[in-house]
Amino acid sequence: MNNGQKCGILIGAVLIILMSLFRLSILWNKGSILAEERYAYDREGTQKSVFASNGEVAYLCCCKEEKFYLYYVDKTGFRKLPYFCGGNERIIRMDVDDSGQCSLLIYGSENELVDGHLLSTITDADARIDVIDSYGNIVKRYDGSFFLSSTNIPSSFITHDSMIYAMNCDGEATIVNMATGSVDKLPAEGMVSAVDVLDNRVVLTYYSNDSSYYQELSLDGKIQKKIKLPKSNCKYGICKIVGDDVYLYNKDEGVFKCRNSSNKVQRIEKNPKNEKGIGFGVNKICMIAEENEEYIFRFLTLNS
Repeated sequence: MNNGQKCGILIGAVLIILMSLFRLSILWNKGSILAEERYAYDREGTQKSVFASNGEVAYLCCCKEEKFYLYYVDKTGFRKLPYFCGGNERIIRMDVDDSGQCSLLIYGSENELVDGHLLSTITDADARIDVIDSYGNIVKRYDGSFFLSSTNIPSSFITHDSMIYAMNCDGEATIVNMATGSVDKLPAEGMVSAVDVLDNRVVLTYYSNDSSYYQELSLDGKIQKKIKLPKSNCKYGICKIVGDDVYLYNKDEGVFKCRNSSNKVQRIEKNPKNEKGIGFGVNKICMIAEENEEYIFRFLTLNS
């Protein structure tokens, strides 16, 4: 074998290795994070209370002593909104709809400072939903007293149009139409931890027999899909429909995505320990964290 032949064999081997690495890189990056933008803002002595985002914009409710403040966040800035609850009220849950409006689930409360921390006791004095725009203007207000009470507080709260709400109330998948006042409860095979509804599709996560599951239902409760989820000591607290995908969130296990055409869930990211909130959009994720005296907002763009 002459030197030319040896050189040709070596070049061929190198090309094969490079092609294999390129193919591996494509497989590794499929569905992973494409880009990340980080923004830091001074906390000004506040503490995060409630956070919500649709992946593009976010709203943050935070407290300082006995006062609550609401902020709007996007990639251009962090600004305080001229929206305030009454002195005996508390924002319990928030969600940002597909258009960027934020729904605030508000209960009556008795607030007091204990060792520098604000503690609230929920009362039945008020239960409503305020829908605000990015300037803090109230665009809709719904009386929720026909359904919500101090013993019926949703642990998950999602909307797409600021009128139809999917809630996990006492471990049940509940769909509430605020315009008509109708309440539908869908059957599940265990204790529901999160739920969402869009058009004729209902998705939820539930816990049964020491395991967690993702499930899709029709509006009449017929099971369309069921997937066992990675075991965790934490619940899957968010289950949101975004386009053809459904995003799941678990504080220990991270972020997962399930395609409409797939019977598998794909892990997108193992979350950092100091992450304090998360929201999803089409190939977009927004997270909030606290570092030193700053709020850190991470806007992630995913591969499609």
